[in-house]
Amino acid sequence: MRKLFAFLVCVFFLIVLVLSSWNTGMQWLTQDRYARKGGLGSDKYTFGDLYGLSYLPEFKISKDTQLLALPPQEVNALKKKCNLTLLGDSYFYSSFKKSVGYFPRVKKFNFVSWSTDHPIQISTNKAENNVLFIEVVERNMHRLLQVNELISRLELNEDSKKLNQELSAPKGLKNWLKFENVRWSKFLFHPTLEVNLDFLLFNMIYFSPIKEWKAGLNYRVFGRTAPEVHVSKKGHFLYLSETTDPVQRGSSFEEIDTLRLNQFVNNINEIDVYFKKRGFNQVIFSIIPNPVGILKTEGRPTNHIIERIEKHPELHAILINPSLKLSEQAQLNFYKSDSHWNQRGAKIWLDLVNAQLNK
Repeated sequence: MRKLFAFLVCVFFLIVLVLSSWNTGMQWLTQDRYARKGGLGSDKYTFGDLYGLSYLPEFKISKDTQLLALPPQEVNALKKKCNLTLLGDSYFYSSFKKSVGYFPRVKKFNFVSWSTDHPIQISTNKAENNVLFIEVVERNMHRLLQVNELISRLELNEDSKKLNQELSAPKGLKNWLKFENVRWSKFLFHPTLEVNLDFLLFNMIYFSPIKEWKAGLNYRVFGRTAPEVHVSKKGHFLYLSETTDPVQRGSSFEEIDTLRLNQFVNNINEIDVYFKKRGFNQVIFSIIPNPVGILKTEGRPTNHIIERIEKHPELHAILINPSLKLSEQAQLNFYKSDSHWNQRGAKIWLDLVNAQLNK
């Protein structure tokens, strides 16, 4: 009996380990948990992603999970003028449908997520007007606004052969072993294994009251929260800690000198030139500011990095900076318990995008 029990325990933990290291399996489990009602479902994002990290009961605020409604089709619609490829992050796909209907002047629309594992094939027929739109949030621009990062996600017509060769398994026994070692090391030491294990075993509504009690006690008695989350100075908003800690890349309070500012501008110009040479008639950038930099709740100056890039004399690319518009009645444009803008903020950004596309 003991041996049988020990065997069943080993099998259980082996299944847990395999599922937590398997991307497809975790995607299926995640979708099932979020769709499921009752105690076995998950409320991790029901009240905002920052609530789901901290479980602070003060921020258990119902979140509107509806995507921004498509505008009504006008009878005298504007003439379609371009094919749009949008490379974006959760600021787009958590607020918008992947639909051409948001863009009155666009004929064809392709959305590519920054989180894609493999390059997405994009047609850049030179007989048509092709526009590449690059949307990235401020905290990630340091890492993502580089030519190599974009090449790893966009597979253009002329690059397809080269990229397919790079993606295929290496030839020869030595390279094969190297390939297998990398593949198995990623499986056995999955980069998000700890997070996946926590989600698999404990992210169920049954455990939420316990998590809230513990989080509330730590915050009220010891002044501590989950390390990923920062509570605003007056306790009205939650932020990602990486956007408020001045020693972290991507923080709105990190000191950025002229040398790094110039490097940002050079990277954007390089991306602009690279993709224009490869079939895009226009490349448009939009850097979404960290909410803490717009809401100004912390009583200290930010680095104004987006504005500094926008006004840089050497910037030759088109940059949409929504900071000014989002700052107008700023508290109406962001969720209190989520790291993203709400539908009002998303609509402000969409209007700026269409104004640029209409030029």
